[in-house]
Amino acid sequence: MKSNHDISGILPGAVILEHIKKSEMKKEEFYERMFLSSEFADKLLDGKMRLTYDIALRLKHVFGMPTDYWLKLEAAYRMKSNKSQ
Repeated sequence: MKSNHDISGILPGAVILEHIKKSEMKKEEFYERMFLSSEFADKLLDGKMRLTYDIALRLKHVFGMPTDYWLKLEAAYRMKSNKSQ
């Protein structure tokens, strides 16, 4: 059973979508606040683009979660998905 703090294997985009919903923000507003095109943002949300330091910094400003949180989430997801291959 996973603990509440086990983030391995969780798609960062799914977590971002949860934050968007909790903030009652529309995707278009998220794109604007992140200074991202809808195409790039959709790839990020689908896990097709890596969550970089720059993106983590933008997420920090939009949602208030620390940059390290986003980077650790990305690293854990990529590590888990690499082990699955």
